[in-house]
Amino acid sequence: MGSLKKVIGLGLAGLIVLSLGAGATLAYASDSQDSLGNQVAAGTLDLWTNGTDGTTQNIYVPSLKPGGSTGEVTITLTNHGTRTGTSLSVSVAYSESDATPNPGLNMSADDVAARIEITKLEYDWDTWLGTVVTDKNANGYYDLQDFKNCPFTLTGSQGTLNGGASKDLKVTMVMRPFGSGTWNVTNDYMGDGVSADITFTLNQ
Repeated sequence: MGSLKKVIGLGLAGLIVLSLGAGATLAYASDSQDSLGNQVAAGTLDLWTNGTDGTTQNIYVPSLKPGGSTGEVTITLTNHGTRTGTSLSVSVAYSESDATPNPGLNMSADDVAARIEITKLEYDWDTWLGTVVTDKNANGYYDLQDFKNCPFTLTGSQGTLNGGASKDLKVTMVMRPFGSGTWNVTNDYMGDGVSADITFTLNQ
C-alpha cells in the first residue's frame, strides 16, 4: 500500500491578493527482490500538478475585493507513476495571514474563510459542491470554511487515476459583497486574510 500527498497552497491577504501554489513532493512504493533470477519491482505513484513536479505555480489577482472573483483556476493532477491510484483523499487546512497594514478589526481565519464563497469546484467534470462539500456553517452558500470542514475520500471512477492519466480540478472563488448582511464583508475585514493548503493524497 502506498500513497502520494500533494499540497496546493492558497493565500488571500488583505482581501486583495490570491496566490495559488503547488509544492511538489514525491512519495513512492519501490521494492525489488530476486525470484528465480528475475528482478521484480513495485510500481510508483508520482502526482504532479499543472505539468510540473517540484515547483510552484502562481496566480496573481491584483484587486480581489468585496464582490470580486478569482476567475476560474484549473489545477491538473497527473499520475506520472506506473501504478493506478484507486482513491483520492482531499482535505483543507488554513491559518490567519493578514496584510500590513491591517486597519480593520483582527478577524479570525474562520471569519474570513466563511466569506470566500466557492462558486465552482469541479473535478473531472463532476461538482463537489453540495455532494462532498456541504454547507456546514449554514450560511446559504459554499465557502472555504465549508471546504475545510468536509474532508473526504473519493473512490470508484472519481478516485481512480491511472498511471500517465490526468484529471482537472476547476475552482472559482468570489469574495462576498460589501454590506451590512450577516455574511457580507465590511470595513472590519480590511487587511484580513487566510493562508490555506489543499492536500491531495493519491492512494494505491
